[in-house]
Amino acid sequence: MIKIEQYKIFHPDYGLYSKGGIYAHLSATYWWSKKGKLWTSAGALRRHLFQYVERQGENVIPEEWEVHMYATNDQTGQVELTVFNAKKFYDKTHLQ
Repeated sequence: MIKIEQYKIFHPDYGLYSKGGIYAHLSATYWWSKKGKLWTSAGALRRHLFQYVERQGENVIPEEWEVHMYATNDQTGQVELTVFNAKKFYDKTHLQ
């Protein structure tokens, strides 16, 4: 069995997913949607968050943002959702 992991950034106040980009904090409508952007690895999402922080400055990832990890079982198609705080996800991973 192989689990395929995919990642999205979720804003619980908006009930929407990030479409990517480095100005997501500026607009509740333009940079967020029901579908959002899908990152296909933790590394790709880390690089995106790093670029966001590099462009906006330290401590800019809002506390309310969440990382939603969808792990899909390649044999059964069953999807498991794990939720992380986006700021903690970034802080933990960029210090490694």
